[in-house]
Amino acid sequence: MQTAFSVRSTCSLLAALLLLAMPAWTSLSASAKSGGMSESAISSGNNTFEGSITLTRYTVRADGSEHWVSSTPLLIHPDFILLVQSEGGSVEILGNIRAEGIIVRQAREDFVFLTPDRKAVIMTRQELQQMISMFDSMRGRSAQGQAPEPDVMFKATGEKKEIEGYGAEKWIARQEGSSSEWHFWVTDELTIPWGLLSEQWLTKQLSLSGLPAERWFVDEKLPVRAELWSNGELAEIIKIKDITPHRIPESRFQIPAEYQRITFQQMLFDRMRNR
Repeated sequence: MQTAFSVRSTCSLLAALLLLAMPAWTSLSASAKSGGMSESAISSGNNTFEGSITLTRYTVRADGSEHWVSSTPLLIHPDFILLVQSEGGSVEILGNIRAEGIIVRQAREDFVFLTPDRKAVIMTRQELQQMISMFDSMRGRSAQGQAPEPDVMFKATGEKKEIEGYGAEKWIARQEGSSSEWHFWVTDELTIPWGLLSEQWLTKQLSLSGLPAERWFVDEKLPVRAELWSNGELAEIIKIKDITPHRIPESRFQIPAEYQRITFQQMLFDRMRNR
């Protein structure tokens, strides 16, 4: 199925996190409005979320029923983010790593990729920036001589309704010449401490796909639901479920004892040696 636009991020799990953190792209639920947000779940007197959510994806059948595809639990803490793939699932990162999960460590400014073979691959912020820059350069060279991609039109519609207990506004993304489009329901009533994931060097990857990611982060707007419409029919839904505001101990974000810790450079060296 053709989507309304291509998400050209160089790191698919981080993009999924953002896009699920953006589109699915994320946002959360349950607040004072629904009576579910306690004072202990609010940081520094604002609406910064701490707790757990689940990003859930469905396809939509011809009869309108939703067919579950995947669920990705996310733990949110002021200093950490933990994403775990659906049971038995993994995602390819940067063409080198298959990861079952990722830990974002804000204070250390690094990312830990948990692989199926029980390795904890630690990549610094600087290493990830360099990798993204390298892939951008390679993509730029390969794109020379090709026709430019169609423009993506993205706008707020002014239509509003409550989703997951939050007031949300509808945005539409449509690629020129495509019969498909994405509908995003975006709220500004809940703040997620994305930290490293909201920095311009990473959010610009999403902006390349036509999403106003940087604008959303600056304005603290979060999509709580994303819908793919194809030929006028609803085809796919990404939404938030199981929002549970609660305090999470920092120990929950530690690298599991059974995982071998290696640096990204060590992983690259080991793969070259074992070719």
